[in-house]
Order: sequence, then C-alpha cells, then structure tokens
Amino acid sequence: MNQLKIANRNIKLYIFIKVFAKRVFLPLSAIYFMDYAGFSIRDIGILAAFYAIVQLVAEVPTGYFADKLGRITSIRVGSFLLAIGTIFYVLFHNKTGVFAGVALEALGYSFMGGAGEALIHDSLIVKKQEHEYTKVLSRTQSVSLIANAVLLALVPLTYAIDPRYPFLIGTVAYLSLFTAALFMHDVT
Repeated sequence: MNQLKIANRNIKLYIFIKVFAKRVFLPLSAIYFMDYAGFSIRDIGILAAFYAIVQLVAEVPTGYFADKLGRITSIRVGSFLLAIGTIFYVLFHNKTGVFAGVALEALGYSFMGGAGEALIHDSLIVKKQEHEYTKVLSRTQSVSLIANAVLLALVPLTYAIDPRYPFLIGTVAYLSLFTAALFMHDVT
C-alpha cells in the first residue's frame, strides 16, 4: 500500500483511537474499589498518586519507544496494556490487583501519549496538508468527546446488573482501540 493511502486510512481510523482510549468506567472506579477491593478514601488518594508517579516515570522511556519503534507500535502496546489493566480489576478483587491494574493502565496511557497525534502529523505531512493538523485533531476530539459522553452515560447503568460489567466494557473498548490500530501503519 502506498504512503498516501496509509496516511488517509490513519486519519480516518484515528477517530476510533480517540473514542476508545477513554476510560468508560471512570465514574465508577472509586466506588468499585471501595466496595469490592476494600479501599478507603485515603487508599483512593494513594492510588491516584501511584498512577501519576508511574506515568511520570514512564513518560520519557515510552516516548523514546514510540520514536524508535514507531507510533503505531506504541499505540498497540499501550492499548494492550490498558485492556490487561481492566481485566485485573475484574479478576482480582484486592488492593494488589487494583494497584497492578492501575500500573498497567498508567503505562498504557504513557505508551499512547502523543503517539496518535504524532502519527496524524506524520500522515498529514505525507498528504502535504500539515496546515490542517489543528483542524483534524479538533474535529476528531469533538466527535470522540460526544461518543464518550454517550458511553459514560450508558456504561455505568451496567453496574447495577454486575459491578464488573463496566470494566469488561472498558476492556472491550480498549480491545477495539487495539483492533483499529492493527489497520493503521506508520508513514515514515
């Protein structure tokens, strides 16, 4: 496939990356961790700090990874780690399992951080339309936020059926992100 076709496909599929990269289970995380893993409010604060520290430490190495091994590889690794992290929440109802899941989630987002935007920039350069960068990203962000608002309104409703369902849906979302990334390719 030629570079122009790859660039066009990347731009079209990027919407799926943005839609499914959101944590559809986020409003329920603290409640779930408190109800099923024995977390206190203090533990939730420590968990949030832990997430931030993992991301801080991982940001530079994962950025280097994306630069050396490719943006798509980085997105794929990140989405896979995100999916595994949410599975940890479902399978391990204890603090260790939740901390492991949060670490995987933080690493996943570090691998993805900036890789998608850089891929779109690279794709627009191939198309000789780099001046469209802001427009493409803002449209993608707008559509993804609308889709995410719908998901955030619907996914929490599954908590009453089974508290694990929002996290299973999150896993499906991250696997959908991974699948979309399989159809994308680096253009440089």
